[in-house]
Amino acid sequence: MRFFKRLDTFVSRFLVSYMITLIVPSLFIIFIYVKTVDMVEQDIKDSNLSMLEQGRDILDKHFQEVNSNVERIALNPKVISLAYMDEIKEGSKDIDLLISAANDLSVYRLTDSFVKEIFIYFKESDIITNATKTK
Repeated sequence: MRFFKRLDTFVSRFLVSYMITLIVPSLFIIFIYVKTVDMVEQDIKDSNLSMLEQGRDILDKHFQEVNSNVERIALNPKVISLAYMDEIKEGSKDIDLLISAANDLSVYRLTDSFVKEIFIYFKESDIITNATKTK
């Protein structure tokens, strides 16, 4: 019986020692894991925010180009004169003006591929034109 009591104290001492040896590193690993997850999460948020800001800046640049071209087209004297014509008759000088205005649209093409085609709708004469076609 005495032997078992000594064995019990001996095992309990080693058991406590082993438990401490297991618990302390485990707690340390859990702490490091939580900190790492927080850091990675913050890095991902920062990276995504940066990409969104870059996308916004690119779109803003494209929209500024589009607005600039729209303003230049709206100030084109040929386009202005066509905007107020009621009807364009076949064989009239207005056809030449329409063709000339349509040819001018090719100048306003953007330098990048953001806008593929530019169309102008003349409400009074019910005509749609671009650089290649007029209907």
